[in-house]
Amino acid sequence: MYLCVMPYRCNENLAVDEILQSRTFRVVASPFYAIIAQALSFYLLWKIVGDLKFALVMWFGMRIFALMGKHDSKLLDPHAATSDTDDTTMITTTP
Repeated sequence: MYLCVMPYRCNENLAVDEILQSRTFRVVASPFYAIIAQALSFYLLWKIVGDLKFALVMWFGMRIFALMGKHDSKLLDPHAATSDTDDTTMITTTP
């Protein structure tokens, strides 16, 4: 989970697609845009709900929930199945 928040630096540029060099992608890839986008996201949530404390809890809660992901769903429901497959067995008959 550490790499979701603090990714490691790449030594080679493997993103050679033309669209990744466009102005739009370069703008949204900048750290300045990331800070502004998060601040505006919080401000919009604060204005929608109207309460600063509730907005803070909800805003941080959404980020923590997103970082947990599907693989850590055991933390929320200890009785959740451990595999994605159904545990039922198929009964076949031979003619």
